[in-house]
Amino acid sequence: MPGCSVWETCKVDPAGASGLFCSPVTLLATICAEMPTMRGCATYAVMCGAGSVVAQCTSQAKIPGMPTTVDAQADFMDMCMDHAMSACDLCTPVGGGCPDPLFSLSMLCTNMPGMALCAGYYDMCASSATLARTANVAAGADSSQLSRYCTETDFSADAVGTPAPRQVGTYLPTMLMYFHQRLRDIILWKGWIPQDNGAYAGSIIGILMFGIVSVGLKTWRSGLAMWWAHTDVIAVANFEHAEVVAARAARMGGHDTSQVIIQVMSAAQAHVTGAYWWMCTKQQAWQGAIKAAILGVSLTLDYFNMLIAMTFNIGLFVAVITGYMLGAFLLTHVLDNYAARLRHLKQEHHRELREADAKLATTATAAGGGGASGGGGDSGGSSSTGDGESQGGAGIGALGLNKGQCCSSYRVTSVQQDAKIHEEEQMMCPH
Repeated sequence: MPGCSVWETCKVDPAGASGLFCSPVTLLATICAEMPTMRGCATYAVMCGAGSVVAQCTSQAKIPGMPTTVDAQADFMDMCMDHAMSACDLCTPVGGGCPDPLFSLSMLCTNMPGMALCAGYYDMCASSATLARTANVAAGADSSQLSRYCTETDFSADAVGTPAPRQVGTYLPTMLMYFHQRLRDIILWKGWIPQDNGAYAGSIIGILMFGIVSVGLKTWRSGLAMWWAHTDVIAVANFEHAEVVAARAARMGGHDTSQVIIQVMSAAQAHVTGAYWWMCTKQQAWQGAIKAAILGVSLTLDYFNMLIAMTFNIGLFVAVITGYMLGAFLLTHVLDNYAARLRHLKQEHHRELREADAKLATTATAAGGGGASGGGGDSGGSSSTGDGESQGGAGIGALGLNKGQCCSSYRVTSVQQDAKIHEEEQMMCPH
């Protein structure tokens, strides 16, 4: 019994229980309060019954709030069913029993403070602390304490005030491992416990936002990946166009700024084909850092939702699922529309390149014709209108193309580019 447990502590551990709590009259009163029909309790009942004038019956009454053996064991077993803790080994559900139910209960309530089933234990410690302070002030020394069982309570004579009893809402709710519906459940943190309908509704809204924001972050990350892939395709197209422009400028003996594009892209190709192809470039490094940061935040929200669903609270579970559903409903179309926009931008860019190629081909043809006409005049001015046409063809030949090749080169390039655009679209948006 708890009273016997205190008596054993008084004998072997004076630091754990002493003073008023080890008084024989106090211990007898505590034991007889639980088992009044025990042998020996009849004498105490007569001595300290109603109308007793024995001073010790009042000054050394039973330890206030002391739980009975049955109550201590029941609370202990219920808490161990909800939360598996190391102190649960102190008692066995079947056969072995609970040798020291008061100490076992105190270990659980000390290791897991705030549990609802510890309400009686906290009341005992608060009441015992008040009693001990009164006795210690009267004795002028800290002679009474019950620290083996109430380690969180101050029994010092210098302590001011009385421990306030806890409100019902401050106790931690038990964890139910089956679907249920109630207001009070622990949501992620010890302090996040809805106490009324308003707090529960606010929690539902917060959980909904977890799902929506998580879907939004994933959408943002996918959109960034699509944009970066789009910029890579545009860069390759610019590189191929720059090579054509540079080749034409070289044949005509001029200078072209497209050499800068060629140098940048050539360096990128050299990295891919080199020995350190597996290492990220500077651009890939900062892109990877951004994607990793977004992934970290979205995963955090996902695991928050997983832990909330594991409360088995029906309202909270439905909020988790609904949050993801709302996120998908509100944001899924964004990627489809963004992919269509990127396809449009890519087609516009290729159209601009084709127009630029056509202008370059026209300029090259005109330059070749004029150069040939000038050459004919220097040789004696014997060329006629028809001769100028043939000499214009000779000027085109100076670029390595005949008239038919020059006229058809753009048509071939256009067909190839159209085919390439279609192929890239299929790779980026396979549907």
